[in-house]
Amino acid sequence: MSIFSFSRVLFCLLALSGFAGGLGWGTMWLLSSTKTAPDTRLATFYDAAEDIEMITLGSSHSVGIHFASVGVCGHSFYGGRMDIRSSLFKARVIMPYTENLRYIVIPVSPGTLTYDVPEWKTARKQWMANVPSPRWQSSVSIRERLFIKRAKIEHFLKPMRSARRLVTSKVSQYSTAHLSPRGQTTCTILPNKREAPDEAGIRHGYFRHALKAECISSFARKTVLGHAHVSQKHGEPAAQAKANNLLLLEELATRLPKDGDVQILLIAMPTSHEFYEAVSGTIDWPAEAAEYRGLDEKYANIRFLDAHAFFAREDYMPNNEILYDDDHLTVQGAMIFSQYLGKELGISSASRPVASQLCD
Repeated sequence: MSIFSFSRVLFCLLALSGFAGGLGWGTMWLLSSTKTAPDTRLATFYDAAEDIEMITLGSSHSVGIHFASVGVCGHSFYGGRMDIRSSLFKARVIMPYTENLRYIVIPVSPGTLTYDVPEWKTARKQWMANVPSPRWQSSVSIRERLFIKRAKIEHFLKPMRSARRLVTSKVSQYSTAHLSPRGQTTCTILPNKREAPDEAGIRHGYFRHALKAECISSFARKTVLGHAHVSQKHGEPAAQAKANNLLLLEELATRLPKDGDVQILLIAMPTSHEFYEAVSGTIDWPAEAAEYRGLDEKYANIRFLDAHAFFAREDYMPNNEILYDDDHLTVQGAMIFSQYLGKELGISSASRPVASQLCD
């Protein structure tokens, strides 16, 4: 009698279906029990893909782009501390879906040009979990397709594996608390609640809560220390990473349509002055900015915008409403900057309704 009898095959199929159904039910139960909003980022992208005009890649600084205020239908695909190589990998996957794409935004900041995560590292799987599945015409290799598939599976299983952490999580796990320079006030960043819905590809939405102004300076020092693996790269490793990243940006520029319909926007996003003062001791930002300007001058479809000092100190001192911490904008700050960006890009103010209907 064959081991592949009909009854055994049927049993295996039923068992697998039951397992998959139980896993899905368990995940939904876990999310509801922890009051966590469902992850709708990819579903939102698929629904709006044909209308999307702008995507943001790169690091979390891209949360400073508020698409409706720019005047475009957009979607964010950022990842925490995501490097240029991974950003352009995402672009290759996403672009076949977005026939009306006009802008690819990649935030740049001190250290971005010399930052390069080793290929296939765990961080990359986290970044790739929320990209769409590659279409057949995408310039994505079989190995890369399998990598994305694995990242998606691991992302799906993650809530079940980390149930205990999710159930017991508190705001303190997602905040950084320490004494302000005066030693009198506890400085804490306050993330959005887990039940907050996603917005334009941003998990749980744009940052709603601003950091106390007197805490910004101490946060800036902690940020620089926390990014030491990026900012303290010197010598041959830094030179090699910089050469690789510049080459990758040039390759993307040459792959895009020659008519200039799609622009690459390299934007040094607004941050606090305290952040740039703290980082200036380890990174030569003027030299990095000069490299980006060189790309701007060489390629018609690359534009560099240095907006790191867009907000003056008096804009957030003494009553801060625009900075979530020392180097990320709140939704209020993002809307102000994005209205300016829309004007810089020549998008008519008449086409910029303050509405989420732009992707409808």
